[in-house]
Formats: sequence, structure tokens, C-alpha cells
Amino acid sequence: MSSPSRAQILGLYRKYLATAQSFSSYNFRTYFLRRSRDLFRSTLLPPASAATSSPFSPAGAKTSPVSPSTLTSPAPSILESTPLNAGDGLSNPSQHAGGSLDAEKLKAFYETAKKDLEVLRRAALMNRMYEGERLVVEHPQLIIGGGGAGAEASTGGGGHPTAGPQSSGGAPSAMGFRHNNVLHNNHFRKDWQRRVKVWFDQPGAKKSRRNARQAKAAALGLRPLKPLRPAVRCPTLKYNTKLREGKGFTAEEIKAAGLRKKEAKSVGIPVDHRRRNKSEESLKLNADRIKAYHSRLVVLPRRNKKNKDKKVDLSSITSVRDTAAAFPIPAGIPVEAPRAITSEEKEVNAFRTLREERAKHRNEGARLAREKKKEEEAAAAKK
Repeated sequence: MSSPSRAQILGLYRKYLATAQSFSSYNFRTYFLRRSRDLFRSTLLPPASAATSSPFSPAGAKTSPVSPSTLTSPAPSILESTPLNAGDGLSNPSQHAGGSLDAEKLKAFYETAKKDLEVLRRAALMNRMYEGERLVVEHPQLIIGGGGAGAEASTGGGGHPTAGPQSSGGAPSAMGFRHNNVLHNNHFRKDWQRRVKVWFDQPGAKKSRRNARQAKAAALGLRPLKPLRPAVRCPTLKYNTKLREGKGFTAEEIKAAGLRKKEAKSVGIPVDHRRRNKSEESLKLNADRIKAYHSRLVVLPRRNKKNKDKKVDLSSITSVRDTAAAFPIPAGIPVEAPRAITSEEKEVNAFRTLREERAKHRNEGARLAREKKKEEEAAAAKK
């Protein structure tokens, strides 16, 4: 391979700076930026030029002050500032430190730098994979000031730029978002008044419902205000000891009371085809409710052409329109009055009794199988 050209050296230098800038850690990033610049300056420039052109050297600090623009400046700050003409030490590598930099040394430096660049790229990749929190010096500062005070006064009206969070000018000019907090997304332009619901009409609605009930009761005449409801058990183990009003009676309960479903519906006894009777107690209880209701029921004949002139005398009938008060729901479990514990109850071991009954129920199948086997063996022995 021939000696590397000026464009190849500048391209390699730019790759070094870009790789060093890709480090996520602030300390590694600044270190490799400085190391890349010093490597190329010390190798490709004369000692006097390298000392004055490096912003990190004592000699260069006097002429090139350290600033963020210096740290992030691209490659032209190094090699393009020193023209590589025909008489330069890089274009014609014969002048370097009062001696000569031949093509072989320049080629060896180029090859070594390319290998080091691969190592630097792998290190930058690993550093980005395990990225940590940013340092305080890395947080950007918002500078607010006048446009006529220089390029640093980026936003605002006239005047001088104000102090940032890290300056000694006092409190920060703007508070930014930090850490893993929720970003604000306030909705202040919604028409919230159109979505507000108020209940100023509650007293009026209450009175309207009451008037509707009274009008319905007057239209019913002497008929009950509400139909008869069955007594059903509340669901779940916690409440199944209580009784409440159900929706309708089952077909079995109506049949046990001596009525038909169509007849029951005509006299104010609702029918629920979904409910099922699972005990004799509930069937008997609701059948008795239907019988008691039907025994007190007075059915007036429909008015037709034959009896349109006849009037029924209702003066001796006392009507009760509240079926819930006339036929209340009984208590789920009758409350037992307090009494003294007998001697027989003291001798009974309730826990032992329950365990024995559970064992009998669990072993009933095996016991019957043993008895059947014995009977078969006895029958075979007789033969």
C-alpha cells in the first residue's frame, strides 16, 4: 500500500472525533476527544505547532481558550488550520521535528490508527449499552435575553442575556423536566361547562314521581297497588339465611296452590319461569302464600251486555291495597328464645358427631361394595 493521502488522514481524524463523541459517559467522551486531537497533532505536526494548536497544553491554553465549541469542533480545527501544501511536512513528509517523516512511518501510523479506531468503536458501543445518568454539567442551560447582546442571547426581547442555572446570577430562569417524572399534558381548552351535570331538579322530580304513583293508584280502583311476591332465599353463604321478595312464583308453586298459570296472572300473581324449587320448605311456603292471597281475594265480574245494569255492593267489603303489609315475608330462621342447656346436650360431642357423619358419607360406597362381595361369596359357598 502507498503512503496515505491528505484526504485519507483527514477522514480518519474525523472518524476518531465522531467515535469519541459517541460515548455516552461525559468523562470518557472528553478524554477520548482530547486523546484523539493530541495523537494526530503530536504525530503529524511539528512540535512547535502541536504545542500551540492544542487547547489542552499549557502553551496552547494561552492562545486557544477551552470552550464547548473547541471540544465539539470537527476535524478542520486541526489539519485544515494547517495547510498541507507542497512545502508542508504532511504533504511532503520530509520535515518533522527537524528531521524527516518518511512514507513508511506515515503508513505505519495510519495502519495503527485504523486498528485503534476499531477498538475505540467497540468501547463506545459497550459504553452506550450501559448508559448511566447524566452529570450536572451535561444538562443544557436555557439562556433568555435580548437579541442585540450577541449570539448567546438566543431568545427574548432586548437587553443582556440573563444568568443560567449554573451561573451566580441567582435563581434559575427556567425550570426544566428532570428524572423519570410524568410530562405535563394539561387540557385547559375543553368546554367543561357543557359536560357538567347538576341535580337542581331533584325536588321537582321527586314530586313528579309521587304524582305519577297517585295517578296510577287512582286508575287501578280497588285493585292492589303491587302484585303478590314470593319469598325467596338471598344468594351466597353469607345471606342465604334471610328471606326477601322474589320476582314471581314457579309453576310448581302455582300448581300446588290449585291454580293455573294463566289464571294466576289474571288475579295479580306473577309467574317466573326461570326460578326452580330446590326444597320442599320453599315450595310449601310460597304455595301457602298463594292460598292465603286467593282466599282473601274478591274478583268482580267483567262488565258486559248482560250485567251492565247490575251494580255490585262493595259497602261491606274492607279493601287492603298494600299486599306487602297484608302478606309480609316471614323471617328466614326463627329466633330461638334463650334457655338453659340440658344435660343430654352437654354430653354430646358436636365435633365428633360431624366427623363421624362425614366419614360415613365418604365411605358409603366402599361399605356397600364389601357387603355385596360378602353376599356373592356366601351365595357361591352354598352352591
